[in-house]
Amino acid sequence: MAGYEDLKKMWLDHEYVIAPLRSFGRNYFVDVNNGDDSGSGRTPNQAFETIQQAIDVMCALRTSLGSTLMPVCRVYVAPGAYEENLAFSRIVSHWSIMGTGAHPEAVQVIAPAVDSDEELFYTPGASGFKLANMCFKFPVGVTSENAAIQFDIANYGYIEDLRIYGDRDDATPAPDYGIYIGNALGLEIRRNHIECFDEDGVHFHGGADKFASYCEVYENRIMRCLNAGVFKAQSCVSQALQIYNNIIDQHSLDGSYGIYVYDGPAAISGNKIMMGGTGDAIYPAADTAGVISVDNWTVLQGGVAVLERAEA
Repeated sequence: MAGYEDLKKMWLDHEYVIAPLRSFGRNYFVDVNNGDDSGSGRTPNQAFETIQQAIDVMCALRTSLGSTLMPVCRVYVAPGAYEENLAFSRIVSHWSIMGTGAHPEAVQVIAPAVDSDEELFYTPGASGFKLANMCFKFPVGVTSENAAIQFDIANYGYIEDLRIYGDRDDATPAPDYGIYIGNALGLEIRRNHIECFDEDGVHFHGGADKFASYCEVYENRIMRCLNAGVFKAQSCVSQALQIYNNIIDQHSLDGSYGIYVYDGPAAISGNKIMMGGTGDAIYPAADTAGVISVDNWTVLQGGVAVLERAEA
């Protein structure tokens, strides 16, 4: 039976799926300042105006192909402010959506209304994907209770180098989640800055048949989330979940938890967690079955740093 690394290769490495499909791949370009949704989107001179148009084209392509393999679709987004809620209408795999700016905030996806009850980015599911080098943010006074980015299914993909902001000017931040994951296998969430959410920065949801297996959450900076920086629900089954080398700052809003992982198998290591004094840096306690927690730095209110060496 193929192991995890072999399965991951099948989605992501050039030797397996990606390389044979390169000749069948499609590039799309988006430019809010110079594009037009009536264009083909296939060249920079024929760029779409909206990211949603590129997503709609990918969904239509998936529908038209039926059971045929989906081509690798790459969407290159030019710098600018995109006031739109992005949503896939169906499961689409083998895609990337990437900002082309010198830094993530050069490409900004902004909620078009403060009372919008939609995610900034939503997909019912994807495998073999990358979402990278962009900024997703809500306007001041937003009342949404949803997530900035939501994947109902996220398999063998990357969410990386994003800036994800809730309402940074409100003492009670909204919406609920920075990144919300339903089911995940082989997902990597890395190098993101996530700030100001009413619940969690990264949330692995619980419920019947929910899982987060062979996933990694690392090198993120997560700040000002009222519940947890990283949260895995008790009823979310995990295998080899790794949470490491993150900076989690819950000091200013006195968040409830730095990292909440109810049970394992899971490994929590090398994180720097700053708490306001009343919350738990890592929860539950050290006797939780299957959770290894080691070499995490915790800074409590008053500036006392504690290096955790013991394993749970």
